[in-house]
Amino acid sequence: MTNDSSESSNLLSQLSEQLANTVARAAASIVHIDARPRYGASGVVWTDGVVVTADHVVEREDDISVTLADGEAQTATLVGRDPETDLAVLRLPQLGAPAIQKGALPRVGSLSLLVTRPGRSEQASLAAVRSVGDAPRRGRGAQPLPLIAVDVTFHPGYSGGGLVGVEGRLLGIASSGFGRGQGGGVIIGLSRVEQVVDTLVQHGRIRRGYLGVTSQPVEIPAAMRSQVDQARGLLILNVAEASPAERAGILMGDVLVAIAGEPTQGPRDLRAQLTAERVGQAVPVTVLRGGRAQGLTVTIGEQE
Repeated sequence: MTNDSSESSNLLSQLSEQLANTVARAAASIVHIDARPRYGASGVVWTDGVVVTADHVVEREDDISVTLADGEAQTATLVGRDPETDLAVLRLPQLGAPAIQKGALPRVGSLSLLVTRPGRSEQASLAAVRSVGDAPRRGRGAQPLPLIAVDVTFHPGYSGGGLVGVEGRLLGIASSGFGRGQGGGVIIGLSRVEQVVDTLVQHGRIRRGYLGVTSQPVEIPAAMRSQVDQARGLLILNVAEASPAERAGILMGDVLVAIAGEPTQGPRDLRAQLTAERVGQAVPVTVLRGGRAQGLTVTIGEQE
C-alpha cells in the first residue's frame, strides 16, 4: 500500500470515528416514544423535564411511555401540541438536562446526521443538507417555518428525532408529517421549534384565529379579476352560527379574496392570516358578491 493510500485510509478512519462519536454523544439526548399503535417514534430532550417530538406520532394523550438512552422507561404527560408545525411537547418530571447543545441553521451541502431512536437502540443516517428555506408562502402575518431538507429516507419511528451537525450540535427536529407516504420528511429549524415549545410550555396550546367559515378555492371569472387583481379566491360554502364571519356579514356564496389587504387564494392563505396576534382585532376583508367587490370588517375570534 502506498503512502497516499495509507494517508487516505487514516483520514477515512478518523472521519468514521468522529461521526460515530458525534452520534454517541447526541444519542444521549434522543429518546424513544410509545404513544401510538404499532410503531414507536423518537424525541429530543429539550430542557429539564421536557421532550420535544412530532405531533403526528402522539396518537394517544394518556399512557405515554418514554424510554431514555439508558433504557429507563418513564411515563410522560402531554404538555401541548401544534398540528400546524407538527410539534408536540411532553413532560417527564424526573428527566435531567439534555447533553446536546443547540446550533444554527446549516448551509446547503453541509454534512449532518439524523439521530433517532425508533426502538430501544439509537439509529443514525448520514445526510447532506439539500436545501434550507421557509415553507411555501404563508402570508404576511404568519410566523416563518424554517425547513431543512436532507437526503434521508424517513423510516417508521424517525419522526421526532434530531438532525445533528458533524460537530454535534442540534440543528432541528425531524418530521415525516410534511412528506407522508413517500418515505420523505423535513427537519423543522430550531428557531421555530423554540417559539412553539416556549408557547406550549407556558400556555399549553398555540392560539389561532377563528373566522367560522367552510370554503374551497375557486377561479375568479375573468370579467371580475380587474376588481381584485387576482385569479383565485375562496368560495364560502358555510358560515357558522354566531361566528366572527356571521357577525361581519359574510354570506354563503361570497368569494373571500383578501384579509387585511393580503390575498386569500387558498386555504393556506386563510390560515396564515388567522394568527394569534390578530385575535380580537377588527380587520378589513374583501369579498366578491353579486359580481362586485365589497369591503367588510371582521373581528377575528379565537379557535377553541
